[in-house]
Amino acid sequence: MRIAVIGDSILWGQGLRPDEKIAARVAAVLSDRPGTPSVEVRSFAHSGADIWHDGEGDIDIILPIPRRLGQMDGVPSADLRDAQVPCPGPAEREEVGEIPREVPYTLNQVDRAALELAETPPDVVLLDAGINDVNVTNIVLPFKSRRALHERTRSMGDRVRCLLEHVHAAFPASRIVLTGYYQIVTEHSDVAALIRYAAGLLTHFEEWWRPEYNVSASATAVFAAATLLENKRELLAAEVGPAAILSSGVERVRAIGPQVSLGDLLIEPLRAKLVGLSRVFAETAEHVLREQVEAFNALPGRRASLALPSIPPQHAIQTADPWLFGLDDRLAPQDPLVAVRRGLCDRFSVPLHTRFLWERASVGHPNARGARAYADAILAQLV
Repeated sequence: MRIAVIGDSILWGQGLRPDEKIAARVAAVLSDRPGTPSVEVRSFAHSGADIWHDGEGDIDIILPIPRRLGQMDGVPSADLRDAQVPCPGPAEREEVGEIPREVPYTLNQVDRAALELAETPPDVVLLDAGINDVNVTNIVLPFKSRRALHERTRSMGDRVRCLLEHVHAAFPASRIVLTGYYQIVTEHSDVAALIRYAAGLLTHFEEWWRPEYNVSASATAVFAAATLLENKRELLAAEVGPAAILSSGVERVRAIGPQVSLGDLLIEPLRAKLVGLSRVFAETAEHVLREQVEAFNALPGRRASLALPSIPPQHAIQTADPWLFGLDDRLAPQDPLVAVRRGLCDRFSVPLHTRFLWERASVGHPNARGARAYADAILAQLV
């Protein structure tokens, strides 16, 4: 049996050792089944992959109201796909897959898979995509609008549809198993470290957009505090520009940073917001993915199924028994591959804001136990 793996950090296996990754677990179980020949896995996935580009700028990361994704009416032409960053060969994929980058796009991964597997097409394509198009910052930064997150997540549907069609065009006889997502933060999560992480993201994102928008460093800290406190009148007005947003609340909100304790007064409102954002994404994504799989299967010759991992609320991020990687009290990542990502930071001489992200790229991803939950969901679809 041959399995091709296409997608983002979930199927890449962010922070996991090779034998702990989802596809490896699936292959191990299938190999033990009576009558199953050897199982070969070829992975084209990598951390951070978008399905396709959307032309957004870095300023979109800090806007309280995320925009809807641009509509895709069909798979981009071969010329447009060829103009993007090509998917690298097997050795380089394995070497740099831990780096969270939007390119090569998932559509380009399909092109590379079609090239490498032309003589030996896969029996099964494991596929996941969508969360990076939605953008994880819209889920983990607590000042983001839940309604806007719902709309943005809904708008990823046509991208998923294009991806399914592109996979089918490349491998018309293959069975596709599309994996879903999960609620990252729940009522059981200890959100103190996550709030400091969110404030840290804002502080480090400043290096990307401050020169272009002429915004002061102090305004960044004020923005962090103001948005965490949800001054909705000033901060959730869709027509307010970046500079005006960043200046709001200066007289009334005390600046904070990633090392500052927010106190009991803020913890519960912020917990509710983080839980709400995670729930909105998980529920909306499940609906969108299920809808797209059903529409895809309604066409002749299509075979796709949706594998939804069962990660109970008590095993979400920052819980007593997490199935997701989190952060310790010093905001250090908890996965075994952090040294690998630090080495890549040194190798590519990345700036401070990029290092902050790369080193903590495992946050919110399935750990070894979470990967087993994913593998179980996939195997249930391959019975």
